[in-house]
Amino acid sequence: MAAVLIAIIVAALASVIWRYLPSRSENTQTAAQPMFECIECHYQFPAEVTLDNPDLAELKVAVHDCLQCKAKGSAYKMTLCPNPKCNKHYLSEATKKLAAAARKGQLEQFKGTESPDVDPDSICPYCNMSIRQWQLEQYRKKKGL
Repeated sequence: MAAVLIAIIVAALASVIWRYLPSRSENTQTAAQPMFECIECHYQFPAEVTLDNPDLAELKVAVHDCLQCKAKGSAYKMTLCPNPKCNKHYLSEATKKLAAAARKGQLEQFKGTESPDVDPDSICPYCNMSIRQWQLEQYRKKKGL
């Protein structure tokens, strides 16, 4: 129960911090238009969040049909790196595990867990920064530690 509460607080903090970051470059997507990546062909595209898949909607996981290869329910919401110097989207390891389980019809293990795209321990493959690490660094800078 405490882990869920901590995850909610971290997600809320990330949302507040995101709103006050300096503006991003023109070719990056905003928080209002998240990025999705197809696990079949790795095509990345912006799309609105929908919870159409009843199995994944219970887990609050947004999926789309791929716009390129047309695979049904194969595109998962990507995580945005919190580091403004990186600012890249990626599929978290938790999302990849969930996608693999969804393919096999083994979603029971994920019932009652947080959405994997807000996993605070998710590490960006481009700059090796986790959401938790970035928030800790920002706190230390603010406090002068």
